[in-house]
Amino acid sequence: MADYRILIPHVMKWEGGYSSDPNDTASSFATNKLLKGNPIHTYKGITFQTWVNTAKELGHAPTEEAFLKMTDAQWGKIMKKFYWDAVYGDKIKSQPIAEILTEIVWGSGKGGLKTNVIKLQKFLSSQGYSLDIDGVLGMQTVNTINKYVTEKGSIGEKTLYDIIWQSRADQLKTYSTAWKHLSGWMNRMNDHYKSALSRLTELIKQNPTGTGLVSVFLVLGGLFFLTKKLKK
Repeated sequence: MADYRILIPHVMKWEGGYSSDPNDTASSFATNKLLKGNPIHTYKGITFQTWVNTAKELGHAPTEEAFLKMTDAQWGKIMKKFYWDAVYGDKIKSQPIAEILTEIVWGSGKGGLKTNVIKLQKFLSSQGYSLDIDGVLGMQTVNTINKYVTEKGSIGEKTLYDIIWQSRADQLKTYSTAWKHLSGWMNRMNDHYKSALSRLTELIKQNPTGTGLVSVFLVLGGLFFLTKKLKK
């Protein structure tokens, strides 16, 4: 099954420090500490409001001082409990799929999943799998994802990942702050796409015959697709 610890380096790469962007919705619940003239509201990708809301359950102090000194261990607890677990990451067989779903929740909350999950459910339904098309990422959908990946192997894994990835890319373009942040969002998306393809390639090396040969062509196609996207 997927492991949230594998995703941590990617998230930390893109979430390093403090943010005081006044155009971010998180700015409505900020600390009194200023950065570039504006109150800090986010640290390592975790908002101050999330820090306060999770304090009782996770055992950290719901204070500005504690938030601004958040340790990596505290960050990891929040990431696991409220983002990874929100998509049943431990129950998903595919590491790349669990990660891209977590990335959606990380950026847009659980509400951001619905559009993407509906597209995923519609595809699975079109392939003959029985599940509700309701935009809810519950165990029914997770079990169907796992069944598809088990039956289709790395080909199926990449197919589902691509559907989610493209759906998320389209979703990001509709956001009101896309005019300012879309380039950065897509850089992060492309970085994860490249990482996912690399890991799928490793799986293919373990199965160099049969469906593995077909998968090689699919991954090479994915690399070509990624190259074209990065040039845009």
